[in-house]
Amino acid sequence: MAVMHQRKFPICKTSAKSNIAHLEAGAGIAGLTKCIMMINVATAPPNCHFNVINAHLTIEGYPVAFDTETINTDYSSSYCGVSSFGFGGTNSRADVYGYAKRGHRSAIRVELPKLSPPRVIPIGQPVFIMGTWDNWSTFEQMTGGRFGKYTCSVVLGDTRVERFQLSCDLEGAETIHPLISEAGQKCQVVGPDREGRGLHFCINGFSDGARPGTIYEIELDWAEEKKTVSWKPTSGHISTSEIEAIGDGYDHQYYLVGSWRQWVGFQELKPIGNGQFQGSFKMGPRQVESFQIVRNKDFAQVFHPATSSTATTGTNVPFCGPDCNSRSADGARKAWNVRGPQHEEMVVTIELVDSEFRVSVAPADAHASGPELSWDGWLRWLSEKSRSFYIQGSFTDETLAIMSTDSHHEPGVHRYEAALDSAGFASFFIAASSDRSIILGLDGQGGLQMGEERDGLDAWYIYGTPNSTYEVVLDTTQLDMNRMVSWAPLRALAY
Repeated sequence: MAVMHQRKFPICKTSAKSNIAHLEAGAGIAGLTKCIMMINVATAPPNCHFNVINAHLTIEGYPVAFDTETINTDYSSSYCGVSSFGFGGTNSRADVYGYAKRGHRSAIRVELPKLSPPRVIPIGQPVFIMGTWDNWSTFEQMTGGRFGKYTCSVVLGDTRVERFQLSCDLEGAETIHPLISEAGQKCQVVGPDREGRGLHFCINGFSDGARPGTIYEIELDWAEEKKTVSWKPTSGHISTSEIEAIGDGYDHQYYLVGSWRQWVGFQELKPIGNGQFQGSFKMGPRQVESFQIVRNKDFAQVFHPATSSTATTGTNVPFCGPDCNSRSADGARKAWNVRGPQHEEMVVTIELVDSEFRVSVAPADAHASGPELSWDGWLRWLSEKSRSFYIQGSFTDETLAIMSTDSHHEPGVHRYEAALDSAGFASFFIAASSDRSIILGLDGQGGLQMGEERDGLDAWYIYGTPNSTYEVVLDTTQLDMNRMVSWAPLRALAY
């Protein structure tokens, strides 16, 4: 009390001992763990079984709230501390500072502008570009540069996503790059420096409605005060255009990685024509094998199912990729699982169908007893007319509620009327299955992501007029996933 009496806000006082009793030698680490958990959600939990304050405690003038219910700090960052008074006379203190990473007060990470010292462009300064359109194999020099503007043309590949980086040398040591990975055109551009490892610009053909083979123009504007990198699709297609574009004619390759090789090395899927690649493996003694598909031996370009459990699920689970979200420190987390008799040969096929990929598995012997399974990409899977979607949020008491559809006028569009609380707030997830095995949420950079609960996806938040009603819309006809979910106010509810 002597130390803490001068405060603008009261202390929220809670104790781990009311939940788990005194842990003797483990009491200190239990208190520290509870501090970290409270910071993580910016919330103070109640003391268990606390009803009456001990009459022998003197608390007059002590700005403290003994928690009897969950207390919302209303901040995205906070600090808390734990004191430990040892029986032998040793006293310890730990203070924890941090920002909320989960829950209703989770902080949004914002990259502040980074200092990029001005650098005079010498006459004839070359700028080179390299990217996924040819598997990062070559540096190509951009044209122009006399007045600070550099341009080039590239081909959008079969995955409709291309990543690239710029450099002032042929070794990639002096890179011009964004501050985050998978950066769009609005991201700050810094460099040339040596800090660009893993930081790439990302062209998303889905957002632009561009098909494979579309020619994109990339421009670097190197002005004295700042640099900007932009790109846009042209009306030309590589099959009909006379423009020479980087990446034209490059044959991308696809590889199997799987449990039959202990996830070591790559097994090539050989092209068999008509946009199809095919490979095989034999079932082992466990009679179950797992696999992923990797593009160009690059683990940042992995095809993987949306969930980590795909045994005998057929088309009920879509796949994502190519991206790096399926790889964890312990190897492959999201992989296709196939069951079958030992020694049976299974054929894996990946094919491009109407600008969308499909993965299938079938026994090499047509008369064998093994399963025949196929999976569609997320875009085709989401747009199936018969698919239902569910919403779970603060306005549904955290239970699932089905979203309504109008198949006659707007097929593929799902709606739900959400009521904001008295503070004008609501949060929600969208589930693509009634068992919540597949959910739609936000990744760490605010983009829509498909996955499962264990992926730690963030919810959407709505802020508006207290007690008003908003219409949440899921439009699966959108090619760009980041435009699929939207909301708008409908009407104000009476108090």
